[in-house]
Amino acid sequence: MNLMYDTELRELLELVFHELKGAVVVDKENRVVLMTPRYCEILGIDPSQVVGRKVTDVIPHTRMHHVVESGEPEIGSIWEIKGETAIVNRIPIRKKGQIIGAVAFSVFDNLDEVKGFLKNLNKLDAELTYYRNEVEKLRGARYSLENIIGVSQAINIAKEQLTFIAKNDSTVLITGDTGTGKELFAHALHLSSRRRFNNFIKVNCAAIPDELMESELFGYESGAFTGARSAGKPGKFDLAHRGTIFLDEIGDLALRLQAKLLRILQDGEVEKVGSLAPHKVNVRIVAATNANLEKMVENKSFREDLYYRLNVISLHIPPLRDRREDIPLLAEHFVNELNERLGIKVEGIHPDVLELLVKYDWPGNVRELHNTIERTMNTMRNRFIQLEDIHWFLPKIITVMKRSHFKTANTLKQAELNLIKQALDTCQGNVTHAARLLGIHRSTIHNKLKKNKF
Repeated sequence: MNLMYDTELRELLELVFHELKGAVVVDKENRVVLMTPRYCEILGIDPSQVVGRKVTDVIPHTRMHHVVESGEPEIGSIWEIKGETAIVNRIPIRKKGQIIGAVAFSVFDNLDEVKGFLKNLNKLDAELTYYRNEVEKLRGARYSLENIIGVSQAINIAKEQLTFIAKNDSTVLITGDTGTGKELFAHALHLSSRRRFNNFIKVNCAAIPDELMESELFGYESGAFTGARSAGKPGKFDLAHRGTIFLDEIGDLALRLQAKLLRILQDGEVEKVGSLAPHKVNVRIVAATNANLEKMVENKSFREDLYYRLNVISLHIPPLRDRREDIPLLAEHFVNELNERLGIKVEGIHPDVLELLVKYDWPGNVRELHNTIERTMNTMRNRFIQLEDIHWFLPKIITVMKRSHFKTANTLKQAELNLIKQALDTCQGNVTHAARLLGIHRSTIHNKLKKNKF
């Protein structure tokens, strides 16, 4: 079939391309079937003298015959003619599987239009990113794997484990001391999983009174108890459907509620307060605790069957004392974060202060470090955090060093002397100022220096 003589198809093409600045149609013999008036005007050709001529005779350097021969489209090609630049598409025309010609048309008539399109595209992309972030905030999870600061082997092992754990839907038990960042890992676990576009629901089992916990977790039906909403209320498990529920401080959950939680883990069913029948939920459970659940099982304060159901996958978060090389990174990160939140400008931390922070055992872990930096930044007067800015913290460092880090009297004595020397250096030898900095009496400094022959 020849496109040149297909009157109905030619009329249809004329209607389609009438408003385009540049469009040309050729048949399988590479003869011009249609050329828009605007394109003829650009070429300086009489429209009545175009149809039927070889396209190579009409348009210099055309590629239309290549498209007809190869049958391959050329999308988004740059086309320059008569001093004008356009972006064009060249597409073969097929009928009943046979190539009967090709069409070329401009997508953008000049580069300014391309720039405008890219500008709008970038704007839409920025808006999409913004709204996606807002949706994620509404769904509960805020912290991703990138928010977990650290380069130590201990933290890298934990992050690597999280990446593998996120790939499946098994129940996870996150363990670790208070303040290590268990909730942070729970957020990152959700956002790294295939459930990330659904809800992340947090429940602190230690913060909700026992008498309210059942209705909070499982919801209630209309009229279930005095004061209940007439329409009832969905529980946290219903809100987490197709997403993740994070049960923090799981060791504080009452025994009677542990039985109902066990049913969810076994059967995937939730029974609302006042309901006559359970209903299915699709939820991934992530629990966390700083308690020793094994000892609680031995003491009959935690169900053994629930413990094994929760502890399908265990993720342990290392204490800060086991990842000391991360302390400078975390401290600097908190300074930058607090600068923005508090509206102040602290430029950094003096190396002497960082040295002390690294030596300290941080029984409160990352949370204690954050609180220490925040308190210091609220009271300091320097651009850099220096020893005098943490004078209130130095006695605590010595006390904790006595308890844990320093094992012998000689080591403890040396640590105290080092702190005194650092304080004296900072205060340019002024004993009174150094004593105030350390929170001790000036006679204590004199006695220790005299006793150790300084």
